[in-house]
Amino acid sequence: MRCINSGRIARYTTVLTLVIGLTFFVAKAEANDAIAPAQAGSGGQTCDERASGFSVLLRSDFSDLGPLSCTHNSISSQGATLSWANNLLTTQNSASADGLLALDYTWYHGGDGAFLKGFSLGAYTQSDDTYQLQPSGSQLRNGYTLIPGGFGELALRSLIAPGIDNFRVREGESFVNTGTRSNSFVAEWIPTYLLGRYANLGLPNRVGSTALYYTVSPEFMVQYDHFDNGTKTAAIFSTHDEALRIGPQTVLQFVVDKDALPSEWPRMVREFLGSSSLILTNHESWDQYTGKEYAWTAISFNYTFPGLDGQPSHVGLSASYGFGNSDASGNLSKQAKLGLAVKF
Repeated sequence: MRCINSGRIARYTTVLTLVIGLTFFVAKAEANDAIAPAQAGSGGQTCDERASGFSVLLRSDFSDLGPLSCTHNSISSQGATLSWANNLLTTQNSASADGLLALDYTWYHGGDGAFLKGFSLGAYTQSDDTYQLQPSGSQLRNGYTLIPGGFGELALRSLIAPGIDNFRVREGESFVNTGTRSNSFVAEWIPTYLLGRYANLGLPNRVGSTALYYTVSPEFMVQYDHFDNGTKTAAIFSTHDEALRIGPQTVLQFVVDKDALPSEWPRMVREFLGSSSLILTNHESWDQYTGKEYAWTAISFNYTFPGLDGQPSHVGLSASYGFGNSDASGNLSKQAKLGLAVKF
């Protein structure tokens, strides 16, 4: 018998955190100037320059969104995708649509010496819809998972190193078309530090005098999940109704500054490289209830079509390969995807 409704506690904790954060910022507010996120040079940027106010964001997931101090721009993100997918474990083909849609209000503080750099409050919906082209006898042809929820994020001047510490919490309720329902609560610490040549964390580093930039984005993540009802199909709930996974995640991005490429290279080649990115993600975690280790590794190549004004558009192509334990369920997965990506 469960004595405490853990899903309800997660929701109350999230709401309380957001209310405290908002109250604290309003009480401390000084000049409400829009600021650009911390940058590490003029070329190879991965961060969007966001001003205070409301915004709509479309990405593949929260790691693709990036932290408050360095929201990933169009070229450096994968985006929500409509893809052909191949399950390399079962050799089945499918069509899939997955992504994260978020509406948030962000406030940036303009003072360089301020401890409080900004906050963000928002609601999101994350979905994963798969249409099996070759279903087995026990499989539904169409399966989907829908996760509506809320999130909040604080950006604070770091006391550890030059830069910003981002703290994000989010809570969501997962609905699967088979009738399964569960709750999740995630807390993240994401540093963005200006540590010098080749050493920046969460911000671009230039490779010598070349046009290539890389960004190493580490974070520490705590994930609490609670099973509510329905059929248990997720590995994280195989022996318990709760899972508490703790561990690091690292995202490595590569982008090219087209203006730093040799001018004798064909313009088409320079434009293509400047509109492309390579993203590698690795997430390791350990369940504190069972001792099980979960790991997910993925790599994606992304190309963003140029817009009519010469700037990057919101549409592109994405090719990805991932293997390990799904972040949402812990189930083993090994799949390749190729499809259309949309991001803003």
